[in-house]
Amino acid sequence: GWVPLTLSIENATDRTMEGAVAWEVPEGWQIEAGEPEFVIPSGARHEFEVSALTPGALYPAPEVSMGYPLADGRTFEVELPLRIVRKVVAVAGEQGPAIDGELSDAFWEQSSRVKKLYPGDGYSAVDGDTEFLFGHDGTNLHVAAVCRDDAMDELQTSAGERDAAVYLDDCVGLFLQPNPEEMVVYQIYVSADGTVFDQRITFDENMWWTTDPSWNGEYQIVTSRADDRWTAEIGIPFETLAADISANPTWKLNFRRKQQRTSAAADWQVPIDYNPATFGEIDFP
Repeated sequence: GWVPLTLSIENATDRTMEGAVAWEVPEGWQIEAGEPEFVIPSGARHEFEVSALTPGALYPAPEVSMGYPLADGRTFEVELPLRIVRKVVAVAGEQGPAIDGELSDAFWEQSSRVKKLYPGDGYSAVDGDTEFLFGHDGTNLHVAAVCRDDAMDELQTSAGERDAAVYLDDCVGLFLQPNPEEMVVYQIYVSADGTVFDQRITFDENMWWTTDPSWNGEYQIVTSRADDRWTAEIGIPFETLAADISANPTWKLNFRRKQQRTSAAADWQVPIDYNPATFGEIDFP
């Protein structure tokens, strides 16, 4: 249904701002934005009540624009996409799955499944469907990815060793922030042959980030192949991420699949970025 939103503009200049906002609305979306004009005194804030609806694709998202006056009399054109926050639930199972790449356990039958993924910025669309599955057993996050591909003989898996360029292979990737109060993100990429690239990313108060590729997590990973797909089954101990789901039952999350033969990516949240402000959320009930 319709989702209510608030668009807020703060006037940080020393004079009154006058203007209007404009929406660029892609096919499939609907925006009800009301009166677009504004008059905002110096130091004040103006809020627009907006409603959005899309029965189809989330991306590309609607974009709002306005002119922001500069001190020298010029105008800076501000263009911002609608902020989308997707959510998934890591369904709790009494017992974790056997990590065998088969996904035949009852654990996976009750798991959350995500099939709607979108081309990453600068990438083409993946050739073949992609499905991610999520669950947990109280001590581990379990993630599976089923990556369909009609050209299995063209899979690229040349990284070869831990922390090599797995992101240049056919792979799946996760970005996790287990504690929203700590500016620490874990990036984990797994190739179609089970090779891992991972790193710990930290941010300072200005959101400048520092990567630590020497950080290595401990996982259970098995990949498998069929005639028309490859599958990755990944068990991530909460301990390896210094995570406590009783204290933080909602994490920030993003994930993707990359397909090298088509220079393609299938992403959950677009664009993918290290900054957790661009992530969606995963709940641990």
